[in-house]
Amino acid sequence: MPARSEQSSAPATRRRPRVALVHPGYWRYLARLEPWTLLATPTLLGIAWAARSDLDNPLEMTVFTVLTTLALCAVFDDDACAFTAAAPTPLWARRLAAATPFLILALTWAVTVALVTSGDRPAGSTPWWAMALEWATVAASQLTLGAVTARRSHSTGSVMPGLILAVVWLAALGAPMFQRHVEPPQDHLTLWCGLLAAAAIVIAATSRDPARRAIGRSLRADRG
Repeated sequence: MPARSEQSSAPATRRRPRVALVHPGYWRYLARLEPWTLLATPTLLGIAWAARSDLDNPLEMTVFTVLTTLALCAVFDDDACAFTAAAPTPLWARRLAAATPFLILALTWAVTVALVTSGDRPAGSTPWWAMALEWATVAASQLTLGAVTARRSHSTGSVMPGLILAVVWLAALGAPMFQRHVEPPQDHLTLWCGLLAAAAIVIAATSRDPARRAIGRSLRADRG
């Protein structure tokens, strides 16, 4: 009886597929896919607004916040979704890489506010952490809108949904009848933290791969 080779008798092992996030080339590829022109246009308008207005009242800060977060609604759109949907890198990882503009815009906002308001902040003004919380919540709402609309198979990267949401934020933060219920953020901390947490939950929920959920339902049906 012929002896079996060690190679054929070795137990099979499962290897976890390598995630593309560890490859620098993957990040360079994603950087080319981001809508940088769309991101830069409202951000530059916001910087011009900040330089002209000096951001010395809550309404001016609200306009600056809305302008610098407007285009985040389009960062999750993927014109090549018919091909990237079959990639081994999971959807949450692709979206994590696509959210890099969030960090860039956050840094741009912080530097602009620091330069424009340096040495010109009266006592009793909104603290830095409260302004940052407001900006992060507005930005997260735009990312949430983008995450939800990008689930559609024919999402085109339009900024129109973001414009509608921006008008809602301007009305909520700028109109006196609504402003007293949301401003200043340090006096409505529960509301702002709740909105931010809800946005994070929706983004996480919509970042699961639809194909994997369908496969999971099929497997459960077969077992049943």
